[in-house]
Amino acid sequence: TYEGPDSQKEKDSNHSKYTTEDFLDQIQASEEEIMAQLQVLNACEIEGYWRLLEFDYEMKLLNHVTQLVDSESWSFDKVPLNICLQELGPLEPEAMIEHCLK
Repeated sequence: TYEGPDSQKEKDSNHSKYTTEDFLDQIQASEEEIMAQLQVLNACEIEGYWRLLEFDYEMKLLNHVTQLVDSESWSFDKVPLNICLQELGPLEPEAMIEHCLK
């Protein structure tokens, strides 16, 4: 699982990470089926590798987003991506913010 860009565990990790190509080579399924299952798992592609976000890190991301939504009085179904990226970009990687808003 992915605990965030600053995680020491991430820096020291020698766990296997898989790319889309790895999955296509190792799993007997079409690319569409693989991508559909990755979406079901809420997997996120980080630096070319598919990862599952660690629960606490995902909650941290959601907390940043919900605080911004609340402070701006936005509707949760109409959150402006560009403003979120601008406001939260200094706190978390843009790809993680986008993933959280999907």
